[in-house]
Amino acid sequence: MPPPSEPRHHSKATERLAHMVKSQEQRIQPALKLVAQVVDASGPYVTKVADAAIKLQHSLPTEIALALLGLGLCFFGGAFCASIAAAEAFYLTGWHLAAVHVKAIREELSGASDASSADHKKDDDAGTPSKKKPTTPSEQLQHKLRSAAMSIKNPERLASALGGLYAGWIAAQGTVRLHFARAITIGVSLANMLDRPAMATLSPLLEELIPTEYSHWIPTIVRGICKAIAFSLAWQLQVAISAAQSAVRGGQIFTHNALSWASANGYLKDLDLADSHRDEALGYFVAALGFCTQACSQPAHHFHEKQSTRYCCRGCILFGVRFAATFGTLLSLHLQQDWFQSTFHVCGF
Repeated sequence: MPPPSEPRHHSKATERLAHMVKSQEQRIQPALKLVAQVVDASGPYVTKVADAAIKLQHSLPTEIALALLGLGLCFFGGAFCASIAAAEAFYLTGWHLAAVHVKAIREELSGASDASSADHKKDDDAGTPSKKKPTTPSEQLQHKLRSAAMSIKNPERLASALGGLYAGWIAAQGTVRLHFARAITIGVSLANMLDRPAMATLSPLLEELIPTEYSHWIPTIVRGICKAIAFSLAWQLQVAISAAQSAVRGGQIFTHNALSWASANGYLKDLDLADSHRDEALGYFVAALGFCTQACSQPAHHFHEKQSTRYCCRGCILFGVRFAATFGTLLSLHLQQDWFQSTFHVCGF
């Protein structure tokens, strides 16, 4: 018996989908080409930075690395409270499985990388252009995807690893949202309390400034101003809380690891951290310095053209501090040296 024919609406849907993809091909090609150029240009530098970070980690003692990162967390943690909260959430939800998933993804994608390199080498050794060689960007993309699909031996493993990383990211995102829900609640409550007096105060002023045909926008504008002020105050309160928490944690991490390294290397022979509270007392002192530094530091509000280079450098430094504070939080959550080294070994580094 011949197989049943495909329903007509299915064929029409397929035709519409093919027509839609073909119509958007000219728009997608430049974007894909730009993404490929960015990845090709930034890939070597990202690899060099990662290699330098790994070499630095292996060259420094674990206690010194944790002490330096704890010091950065102590003095800059409040400014990057969202990044630190995200790092903590990811550590609690998916950090232990991330190394296994990264190893699986790396092993599966290494075959695709080898196939792409062999394909390039084959084209270079040929010398003469082949008739079957793809010429247009769409044909090149299809050729690359086809080669990658054929080189991946276990797609289920790759899909499972990607799903594991995605699940960890979703869990971390949900944890961060719950973590900052109190700030949102405070902002909404404060905005509701400011709504009535702001209406009575700002509405007459806005009625004089705004034309009559736009007067129906006045309540919306006033409520928007109240929400902006309320959420700004609530966020500043959350930043202050995070600054205090990060200062205490960073101070304790710094002093404990610094004194442990000094005691292990014979610089402090009479110090026993198990029976002494000196590291905790010194940690609270460093935490007080870090919190005062964060509280007294004021962001720059005036930007001048002549100072653009300095502020660009300042932005790069703050980005590095953000990375150090975030990565330091992950390293400081009771990570031991054996586990840290085994994680890098599992990842293939």
